[in-house]
Amino acid sequence: MTKDERKNYRTLLIVAGVVGLWLFNLADSILFINLGVYLSVAIVFQGLILWGCYLWTTIKNRRWIFMLWGLLAPIGLLGISLLKDKSNRENNEHTPRC
Repeated sequence: MTKDERKNYRTLLIVAGVVGLWLFNLADSILFINLGVYLSVAIVFQGLILWGCYLWTTIKNRRWIFMLWGLLAPIGLLGISLLKDKSNRENNEHTPRC
């Protein structure tokens, strides 16, 4: 899978997870869905968000643990977006830090 394909999957998964959770919470307030159904669907949508966050952290060449920012979605997505991108450092030689 190329880097561009991972970017597309990342965006699709995160958007689907966030919008799905939002719509499902809206439907729950109207339809009063059973707790078991609610938890199972919420876990699926949260899984989509975490999978997208995992792809995002691998694109930035960061450790997988940073995907847990996705548990705080949508605020946690800001945390991932502000992580430094370490993928370009592989191509460059060591530059001194000041």
